[in-house]
Formats: sequence, C-alpha cells, structure tokens
Amino acid sequence: DAKAADAASASTSQTSPPPPPPSSASSSASASTDALANGAAKAGGARVLTDSQKSAHGHICDLLSYCVKAHTYRIKYFVLRNNLVGKVMEMLQQKDKFLKLAALRFVRACIGVKDDFYNRYLVKNSLLTPVFALFQVNDSRDNLINSAIIDIVDHIRTENIKSLVEHVVDNFSDVFKGVDYVSTFKSIVLKHEQNLEMRGGGADLGAEAGGSTLSSAAEQHRKKVAQEDEDEAYFGEGDDDEIGPQPAPGSLVSYADDPDSPVGASPSSSSGGDATAAIDGTESTTGGEAGAGA
Repeated sequence: DAKAADAASASTSQTSPPPPPPSSASSSASASTDALANGAAKAGGARVLTDSQKSAHGHICDLLSYCVKAHTYRIKYFVLRNNLVGKVMEMLQQKDKFLKLAALRFVRACIGVKDDFYNRYLVKNSLLTPVFALFQVNDSRDNLINSAIIDIVDHIRTENIKSLVEHVVDNFSDVFKGVDYVSTFKSIVLKHEQNLEMRGGGADLGAEAGGSTLSSAAEQHRKKVAQEDEDEAYFGEGDDDEIGPQPAPGSLVSYADDPDSPVGASPSSSSGGDATAAIDGTESTTGGEAGAGA
C-alpha cells in the first residue's frame, strides 16, 4: 500500500502543470511600490552623521552664510550650479538643533541680501517648504528654531519683499493660521493684502493720470495767471489812490486852487511882482556895496 501511494503521488506531480509565472504588470507594480517605499524612507530619514561631520557641516553653513553676504556676485552662480540651498535644507532633518539653526541662518542670509536672484530661486524651487514644515513639526514650541523661522518671516514682511510675501501667504498660510502668540504672521497677511490693493489702485491711478495730466496742468496755469492779474490790479488801485488825479499833459498848475496863494491873485501878476521885487532888491544891494567901496 505504501509503495502504491508513493507511485500515485509521483505520477500526480509529473502530470500536474507548473504554476503560472507572474505577470509583467504585477512585477512592474511591485517594483514601483518598492521604489516609492525606498524613496519615502530616504526622504523621511536623515543621513546619520558622526560628531566630527556634524561640526563640519555647521561650520560650512556659517562659512556659506558669510560668502553670501560678502561675495554677492560670484557666490550666486555657485549656489545655482550646485543647488546649494537645497543641500543645506537637508540639514533640517537632523536631530541636532545647532545644525537646523545653521541651515536657517543660511536661508536668512540669502534673504537678507535683498537680491531678486535669491528670491526667484527660493520661490521657483519651493525651498521654503522645509522651513515651514519644520515650523509645523515643532508645534508652536517656544524655542530657538521657531524664533529663527519667525525672524525670517518678519524680515520678509518688514522689507516688503513682495515675491516672498506672496509666496509665503499663498502657500503656507495654513501652517501658521492658528498661531496667536506672535503677530508676525497676521502682519504678513495684512502686508500681502496691502500690496494687492496698491497693485490694483496703482493701475487705476495710472490710467486716470494719463488722461488728466494735461487738463490739470492747464487748469493750474490758468489759476496762476488769474492770481497774478488780481495781484497786479490790487497794487495798481492802491497807487492811484495815493497819487490822486494827474494833470493833463501840457497844462499848468492852477494857483487859484493853491491855499497858500492870495485869493483872486492872478498867476501872471503875482509872478511878475515877485520878479520885479527881486530885481530891485538885487540892484539896491549892488549900489550899496559900490558906495561903501568908494
């Protein structure tokens, strides 16, 4: 019986078909799943560094921060070619706080130079996303990391870097929506609204100013001319009142109107008598002087 059972099982195994091979679709799906899992693990986990490497990374960040401030022209292209900000942002995944602070100081230095190159670079590559992700992970803890992030946001608001203000409010407002222990985030939202109002109001004012510039200039000129005419008329009237009526050209002054002249005396007789008396007085004086000399 045992030999018969072994023979039956052997014949069954020989006659049964082999299991079907896995399909290409299932193999590709599993491969992509493994790749995604590996990528997620790589993104979520931080690179393990030794103590000497941690110290070196911190010093390198400080050196790069100095280079951004001191070598504004050459360091820009070095940052762009080597994706320097993205590599520094990887340090925010480390557990050591001094490394996170060193990375935040580097971001603060890039924003502090007020160069549109760094602003466009940060916005285009979404390099502020790890910063606000770290702020969200800290869960509003009152520590140096949160203070450094708040300082970055406050600097963006104070300097009114419009591209970064818009980027922060549009993409990360949900992160700091419930933060009430500082007014920085509410202030940057208000600053963004003011920028939008000024942008729309400036366009309207520009369109209105284009059509009313000439008319306003002409109106001001007319007002100025009218004011000058009024001033001249005022001073002209004052002069006429002080001087009084003027005699007609070629006419003599009427002595009859003079209160010092004798009433009824004619100008001709008065003037003739005065002239004769003056001549007689002169002659008498001359004769007396001559007799005294003889």
